[in-house]
Amino acid sequence: HGMPYHARRTTLAIMAMLVVAISCQEERADISRDRHATCSHADGSCEDAAHGSDLVSVVTPTRGKTQKWHELLYKCFMHQTYQPRELIVLDTSKKPSPFFSTLNQSNVYYIHLKNNKMSLGSKRNLLASSANGTILAHFDDDDWYSPNYLSVMVNALQRQKVEFVKLSGWYVYSCKFKYFGYFSSEETAVFGEVKDDVHDGLKYSLFLDPRHDIIQTWVMGPSDAYDKSLRDETRFGFGFSYVYTKSLVERFQFNRTQTFGEDLNFIHRILQAGTHVHIFDDRKGLVLHVQGSWNSARIPTQYKIPLHLIDIVFDKTVLNYTRCK
Repeated sequence: HGMPYHARRTTLAIMAMLVVAISCQEERADISRDRHATCSHADGSCEDAAHGSDLVSVVTPTRGKTQKWHELLYKCFMHQTYQPRELIVLDTSKKPSPFFSTLNQSNVYYIHLKNNKMSLGSKRNLLASSANGTILAHFDDDDWYSPNYLSVMVNALQRQKVEFVKLSGWYVYSCKFKYFGYFSSEETAVFGEVKDDVHDGLKYSLFLDPRHDIIQTWVMGPSDAYDKSLRDETRFGFGFSYVYTKSLVERFQFNRTQTFGEDLNFIHRILQAGTHVHIFDDRKGLVLHVQGSWNSARIPTQYKIPLHLIDIVFDKTVLNYTRCK
């Protein structure tokens, strides 16, 4: 991320840590926050947003490694309460998806392109141009989305009168470590300072990293600049919860050369142009962001939650996503 760093390994005992993070009061003029963003109903049922006037296109790029999740992706989409909606899946695997290639569903569109060199930015542009809806919603193929997810996000988009909404805090599950946790970009990402002869004063944070066999503590520099940089990256990056108007991507488009960080590049250009973005922490169990060996990004985490609570925070269908086979 443009800052000098190196990794320091820590033991699995750190998984049991509960870190009390310091509340951050930083405000920015170009974004709005709603820490308890739900629909107007006390039970979060979002009946006012379940039947909207705007067609929502759920767009999902996928590849061979994650074809095993396709049936679950379809079920997540079909369980959504929001209407009208459609699902568009772009698959660049060598072979078509055994599930989607045989599916006959009027509001599900499956595109198979045998092109494993196609960048993720190009995939997202193609998905956007193929969408019939005026609102686009990213679904990661390996993440769990609650039935009222689209209703909540579309309601936030319309209530705030903005073109872009996303989550700034979310629940996370690591397949490798069987770790259930939570991260919020509104709180400090720095766990502490390393005090020794070599790393005096350096900041460190906890990450779930698919590239290593144990949880990582990443040391990232001697100033608070790293904390700000990481919180900015997570506040606006991690595109699994992006919901925005189709006209926005028609004006800006994703970078066609990028496969990693194309979402952060996209939203930064939108912000620089003065577009208002609304962000809020997930306090209702809207999404479980799953980290598996097929992922390339490290996921920061501040809080460890007992795993036996996972189907209480969400519902029992989420257990299909914790098997990770």
